[in-house]
Parts: sequence; C-alpha cells; structure tokens
Amino acid sequence: MRPIILVLLAAIACAADVRSLPIVNGSMSQGEATCTGWDQQWTGSGKLTASRDAKVFKEGPASLCLATAGDAKGNISQRIAVPGGSTIAIAGWLRSEGLKAHVFVQSFDEAWKPIDYKLVLNQFDPAPEWVQFSGTVTVPAKTVQIALGVAVEGNGKVWIDEVRNVADAKAK
Repeated sequence: MRPIILVLLAAIACAADVRSLPIVNGSMSQGEATCTGWDQQWTGSGKLTASRDAKVFKEGPASLCLATAGDAKGNISQRIAVPGGSTIAIAGWLRSEGLKAHVFVQSFDEAWKPIDYKLVLNQFDPAPEWVQFSGTVTVPAKTVQIALGVAVEGNGKVWIDEVRNVADAKAK
C-alpha cells in the first residue's frame, strides 16, 4: 500500500507545482537530548516535554517525542520561510499513546501574526502503531513563514518521524 500512497503524493506534487521546503532534521537523526531544528514549543496548559527518542522510531536512529505530564495541551514545531501562495506537500509518520494529536502547518505574516492554520493529520484516537500522514497545503498570499509541527491534547506521548516535503529528496 505504501508505494500507491507515494505515487499519489508524487502526482499531487506535480499537479500542484509543489515548492521545495527546507525542513530541518525531518528524520530526527540530529541532536542529543532534543531534535535539532524542532525548537519552537508552545504550551497552552499542563506540562510538555520534547525529546529525541532513540528507542521508539519509524526509521532509526530516532524520532521526536512530545510527552505530557497530566492533562496538557500544546505543540512543538519548526519555523520555515515560505513565499506566500506556495503549495507544499507534507508527508511523514506519527504514533501516539493516550492523547489526541495532529500535524499542522500554521502560516504567519511579516509581523508574526498568525493568518492560517491547516491540519495535515488529525488523529483523534491514540495510534499505538505508526500511521503515515500526508497532505497538501497552499499558504495564503501574505505568508512569510510557517510553523510545521505536531500538537497534542491529553495525557500521554506522541512520536513523529521521517517528516518531509514530497517535492524534496528523502529526509536526511
């Protein structure tokens, strides 16, 4: 089934003229205690801890883990410069225990005002096995940067791995 999904994503990328996207460390292979590049954290409530997990991953050597202590809400992301009106196609893998999770692309204007928020994956139920996600997003014309990340709500852990833009080579 995976080859079919990749063929469909490639077709979408060609049809929509998908822009290259400089995702930093989408394979989560760089870093020590935390994943290099995934340094923007927002906590709405409770306590969140982001870490580089070398024991649970889709493809080695590691994944990004976001854990909550008690009932919490928040996210971890990275900021990426993207010209307004660009289309990007995100793909990757997610696994979760005990909480809701979603992968998102949030667009910001030049004053860092949020102007759009799109879901690439909305995982309402825990996903104890790795779930592949993919989605195409066209950012608003006034976009200067995006936040690409994973958000959580509840008590548990989420892992994300092998995040990439379909127009780019495999995450490194």
